[in-house]
Amino acid sequence: MKKIFTLVMACAVALAASAELKQWSVDQVSNNGATTTVKEDGTIVIDFANPAYVQDYNGEFMINAQNSDWYATIDLYASSLVGHYTTSDFDSFYTNMMSWVTFDSYYLGEIDFTCAIVDGNYDMNFTLESDGQKFQVHMYAPAPPEGALEYDTQTGSVDYTYTSENEINVIDRHDMGEKDVVIQMMAADGSNGAVFRLFLDEADPETIIPDGTYEINHSAASGTVAASTGVGSDNVIQPSYFAVLRSGKITKPYFITSGTVTVTNTKGGMAIDVDAKNSWNVPVKLHYVPEFTGINDIAVESSKVVKTIENGQVVIEKDGAKYNAAGARIK
Repeated sequence: MKKIFTLVMACAVALAASAELKQWSVDQVSNNGATTTVKEDGTIVIDFANPAYVQDYNGEFMINAQNSDWYATIDLYASSLVGHYTTSDFDSFYTNMMSWVTFDSYYLGEIDFTCAIVDGNYDMNFTLESDGQKFQVHMYAPAPPEGALEYDTQTGSVDYTYTSENEINVIDRHDMGEKDVVIQMMAADGSNGAVFRLFLDEADPETIIPDGTYEINHSAASGTVAASTGVGSDNVIQPSYFAVLRSGKITKPYFITSGTVTVTNTKGGMAIDVDAKNSWNVPVKLHYVPEFTGINDIAVESSKVVKTIENGQVVIEKDGAKYNAAGARIK
């Protein structure tokens, strides 16, 4: 992950370095950059109001923060982010300040960095000097709660409703020798998707998942939903999870570790309501309300209904159309 980031940053730094260095003054603060001030001695004081993003690489921390005037990137070698660190603890190439106002980069000369946990956040304060220009910087980031998983999303809650019948797939794996049902959701535009694994001793051949509220935990007991354990040794995300996608690739994963999944079998099919959190305690709410286009809405009583198993899933064929056991039409 770091290789991708540092390649992009190297390009940005190279572009900025090509410009002639300009004296940064308070007059250059943009309209929404009120968190930046300049002291009488020329020290630039920056308080990043937005949370920084912290990536932990087991002995190395990459920290990025930005506001309308500045972009900061900090690369610290340490076993813990909490502590007091000086210049020798930092990668001098990847630690720098970049001005969005003048498009200049300020490379690390000297730095004195302190981090503590305050009210559940990393509270970071440091002074940095670059070619005579001094900075006094404050930034913060959510500190990982107990059980936080690597690569899990740290900030940004989710509240998303799936509405199209084509966005949900319920896979009964009992015919494969397993004791679970997999619920797959996918946005019509491909921007996100979710996978939930529900353990059941038996699956109803008609509804597959009975009405009820199922707890998300690590027990793997019948009637519970699998809590994600993060990324496996095969680099595959373990259910259950929600993910932001781009071109079919995951760009922002939420490893669901607690909460509930409520299933209600309605006339139109299976309704699903997820009220969960990921390992960083970020809320993830997902909803699926089926439209009234399922098999229960077909009123032709004389037509023949045929049930088959396709890819481990109950498929109902009626009047030339196929439906899953939840009543959603399959295309």
